[in-house]
Amino acid sequence: MKIPPVAALSLSLGLWPVWTGRRLRYPRVRCSLGRTPEPGKTMNSYLPPSPKSGGGAQFVLPRGDPPPSRLHPMGGAPWLWLRMWLVILALGGWPWSKAAAFPAVGQVAPPFAVYSGSDEKLTLDMLRGKVIVLFYESRQVIRKNIELKNELKKLYQAQPDWIKDRIFRLVVIDCSEASWATRPLWKKRLREHSKKEGFSIYGDWSGRMLTSYGLQREESNFLILDKDGVIRYSTFGKIERGQFEEIKKLLFSLVREG
Repeated sequence: MKIPPVAALSLSLGLWPVWTGRRLRYPRVRCSLGRTPEPGKTMNSYLPPSPKSGGGAQFVLPRGDPPPSRLHPMGGAPWLWLRMWLVILALGGWPWSKAAAFPAVGQVAPPFAVYSGSDEKLTLDMLRGKVIVLFYESRQVIRKNIELKNELKKLYQAQPDWIKDRIFRLVVIDCSEASWATRPLWKKRLREHSKKEGFSIYGDWSGRMLTSYGLQREESNFLILDKDGVIRYSTFGKIERGQFEEIKKLLFSLVREG
């Protein structure tokens, strides 16, 4: 899980006193005589009488509470802040790193830019007017929906050219974990698989498509986009054979639209 630097810094500042058992330096609360108030005593013990009331300010520190100088610099005891962070984690993790929700049917697909193993760029705008059959996967799960892939491949190859021209088969691999040292190897693998499949396979090198689409990491994501870039089918995980006919009927209806 990636944590933005600003968020990491904020977390570090919030929990540093808990981790180290220390507190940050900040001024003690002192009265006019320069003495630190003690628990259970009023400020009357230290402040001169008020001209109007005849007495000092009625500020009392409850017995048993630590003096202000021992409180956590952010406003409470350190263990309270630790509990707060644990609650945040339990309720849903890091709120600043959440991706968009999984794409819903009827939603306009966000723009994307992906690159092949030969550094060929592909964007959503370049595919306007075509029905897009999209698989977005991590390299560990490329065989999870191999049955559906083979079924769609046979269906595509059996169609006349005018139907093939209206369909774009798009396979994108999550390559965001590739480093500068391993990137050439990843590109080589993309080129090899592209040659094997007979069409270009692209890589999402920055992970932006994964995030903007709200796709599932380390999963097989399957989407169908119509000619206007509207999502007409979306799911992830293993797609059972019973759904194949529904998918094929949808493809035929979208190809014949317009």
